[in-house]
Amino acid sequence: MKRLLLLVLLLLLSVVGTIVLLVGAGMAGGACHCMTPMFTLFPYGSFITERTSWENFGFVLLLAQFPLYVTIVTTIKGVRWKIASLVLIAALHVTAAYFGLRAYCQSRHTCAISTPSNKSLDASGGSVFRNLIHPAMLE
Repeated sequence: MKRLLLLVLLLLLSVVGTIVLLVGAGMAGGACHCMTPMFTLFPYGSFITERTSWENFGFVLLLAQFPLYVTIVTTIKGVRWKIASLVLIAALHVTAAYFGLRAYCQSRHTCAISTPSNKSLDASGGSVFRNLIHPAMLE
């Protein structure tokens, strides 16, 4: 009974944490006009929502991600197994976030983690300041 009460309490805390992180990621995504915070915090649901037409399933994954993490860690017995499950969850989360961000940055040409291009601003391929050094000549 005590263990079940602890699980319910932790699930409630994880649901509240998920809502807080979801609102924070939405606000941060609005500030940078990108999906980087969503892919970082909620990689599974964001990837499904971005790449498929299963928006409802992606939203369910997004909401269930952290409560599922808590349920896995809470129900496993033994300190070593709990640590191993935490390491595995963290590795899977980071891997999913990496591949989700990579796919997102390839599909969009604006991303918070992408490097800026070295292309010149003018169409001639030369320096932007070349016209200032060599004045235009009339023929």
